[in-house]
Amino acid sequence: MSFSLYISKSLDVYKNLALETYLLEKKSPEAILFLWQNEKTVVIGKNQSAYKECSIQKMKNDGVKLARRITGGGAVYHHLGNLNFSFILPNEIYNTEDNFKIIISALKNLNINAKLSGRNDITICDKKFSGNAFFKTKTHSLHHGTILINEDLSILSKYLNVNPTKLKTKGVSSIKSRVINLSSINRDLNLEIIIEQLIKEYTKRYGNPTYQNLPNEDKFYDIFSKYSSREWVFGQNPNTNIEFTTFLSCGEFTVNIDIKNDVIKYIKIYSDSLNTDLPKQIENALLGKQFIISNLEKELIHILNDKDIKLITNEIKKIF
Repeated sequence: MSFSLYISKSLDVYKNLALETYLLEKKSPEAILFLWQNEKTVVIGKNQSAYKECSIQKMKNDGVKLARRITGGGAVYHHLGNLNFSFILPNEIYNTEDNFKIIISALKNLNINAKLSGRNDITICDKKFSGNAFFKTKTHSLHHGTILINEDLSILSKYLNVNPTKLKTKGVSSIKSRVINLSSINRDLNLEIIIEQLIKEYTKRYGNPTYQNLPNEDKFYDIFSKYSSREWVFGQNPNTNIEFTTFLSCGEFTVNIDIKNDVIKYIKIYSDSLNTDLPKQIENALLGKQFIISNLEKELIHILNDKDIKLITNEIKKIF
């Protein structure tokens, strides 16, 4: 008995998520362990609203990528102080409890007493260091998760705490949790040590590892193209509603917008402006347009002056 071991050298979230899906769809008869890291990335759950979960403008300014995975659960931040793991197995040998035991046993080898909390978190001293999520096909199951080793925890709140302006969504909300790095328990811990122990425990359960090269197939790149597309990342958003009030040169404007699949499906503007036609002109210009700030600016350039356009887009940036 043996298992296939893949360790990605890429730090690109879209490539790593694509490889994970490729390995799942490959329908291997043996167990697979896939270990990977992403650089400066926020990953949201399949049914989450990016607008609700992320400070999109801050991420854009700082070069942080946004990705959407196929599993449920909340938004997470990935960087080099975090390790991602994926357990991919045929359904007949898949067991979630066994998976958690592998992680907990790997840490016990390092004198860290971790425990399962709820359905999908692993904690130490009631502080979360690992969040997990799951996906099942007719033949195979995926269990993947994060392991915080030595991450800058202040960054998590910078990108995941959205400004609580009037923002409503039908998507799943991330649960704010107190988190901890494993290195705060054992300063000698590093990425290589954690990987070594995970492989050791996986070997006890599924036999010796067979180290595999990353695939170079068209199917892999087709999946990559999907996961890196704006349509997948933003187009999967549940209905999202935003509302804000701003003072333009011609009066007070309250703007209410519904966004679905990254497109403005509804917009209503209330105003005390003496120009009674202006609210309707703005509504007509933006309705049905893709919700990208640069696009909105182009649509408004023939209606509003530069200062008023900036006031509107700045309000949107505050929300996202």
